[in-house]
Amino acid sequence: MLLILVGVLPACSQNRSANIDRLFEALNLEKATWVADIGSREGFFTIRMASLVGENGHVFAVDIDRDALEDLHDNINERGLTNVTPVYSVPGNPMLPTAMFDAILIRNTYHEFEEPIRMLNHIKKALKPGGRLVIAEPIDDDLVDASRDKQARSHDISMNYVKADLAKTGFEIIEETEQYSTNSRGDRLWLIIAQ
Repeated sequence: MLLILVGVLPACSQNRSANIDRLFEALNLEKATWVADIGSREGFFTIRMASLVGENGHVFAVDIDRDALEDLHDNINERGLTNVTPVYSVPGNPMLPTAMFDAILIRNTYHEFEEPIRMLNHIKKALKPGGRLVIAEPIDDDLVDASRDKQARSHDISMNYVKADLAKTGFEIIEETEQYSTNSRGDRLWLIIAQ
């Protein structure tokens, strides 16, 4: 079990730390873990995961935004991290090596996928047997029954759409949580762990 100790922090910081801990627990992160962060942006989760997996582990930080990856590269260099590989991906393909990963995180990015089935098929190939896929996304309660397109335009996606995609691609859901946290807009964040 992952435990991050913090000093006295405001309630919002404590809540954020608990949310991060929950994601990393879901990923089953430990020393020597190989993990991918899809939708890494500048590396908020990537950098934290890099310290947890240690020098024998590795984090692939995947994004479709070249500017975000340049910022990530600067962040990696600033911290002297040698166990992070930035990966420029394309729609429908995270550009990850086959059967290399113990876990893959998709946090607040799935709703952006233009080709979710194709992406999940590539992710499935990238995972080692028994590897974990952790997806966490927001959904506004007013949009739960809206079309997928309308949800995506609002940067949300319902758990049901993602569960259907996972079923189509042969993933088994081992845990689902309707609300593990809330985002800055007050929308609930749901969580799925699949293998």
